[in-house]
Amino acid sequence: MFNKSEIMTRAWELVGQWGYSKFMFRRALRMAWHDAKMAAHRAALTAADMVREQISMLENKDRWTEADYTRHSVLVTELRAV
Repeated sequence: MFNKSEIMTRAWELVGQWGYSKFMFRRALRMAWHDAKMAAHRAALTAADMVREQISMLENKDRWTEADYTRHSVLVTELRAV
């Protein structure tokens, strides 16, 4: 399911940017695993799930602009079509 070689390569890339220490390597490895898991999660989402996620992110904003109201209407219409 996960390509461990790519995960380790990504971790070493991050360590190369930050400088090596045990703490930084551990942090980089956790970040690389998180990125891989999120990529797998995004790949499993359907179109309706992505629209719901965008609506949820928009609804969690504290202040809405006119563009936000318009975007919300478009997303709700798109969700009904899917």
